[in-house]
Amino acid sequence: MDYSKLTDRYFEAQTSEQEELELKKWAHDHNMTDEGKLLNAYFQVMDNRRVQLPEGLERRMERSIEEWGRVEHHAGNRARTTTIRWVAGMAACFALVFSMGTALNIREDKQANYAVTDTYDNPQDAYEETQRALRTFSLAINKGFNAIDKDSKH
Repeated sequence: MDYSKLTDRYFEAQTSEQEELELKKWAHDHNMTDEGKLLNAYFQVMDNRRVQLPEGLERRMERSIEEWGRVEHHAGNRARTTTIRWVAGMAACFALVFSMGTALNIREDKQANYAVTDTYDNPQDAYEETQRALRTFSLAINKGFNAIDKDSKH
């Protein structure tokens, strides 16, 4: 096996766990060569490396996680409330548009009932009926004016 290529692949993070163990064994066994010495020293440092955590880090992390949980819960409630408001608003708009459309449709139907239609086949009969309606209207108006004149004289 070509250990220089394996070393290159190791530092490019392209090796399997089995290949890494084989490379460590090779470096330990070939501790006399320059390449073996360097790799062996590297692996010893990496194996013995202990990370020193700052004091109180665990407590701060717990606090941060709890705070993130509260923020996430609050954001979820706000999103739910916003969604409910949006849906209610859309339903109200739909109801308004539907109501107006229905009202306009009914109004057009009523206007169709009042369309101009001839009720008399004979123009003379229509003229006489119009004269009768105007006389009735005139009598009602005159009666109202006479009542006003009587009240103003007293």
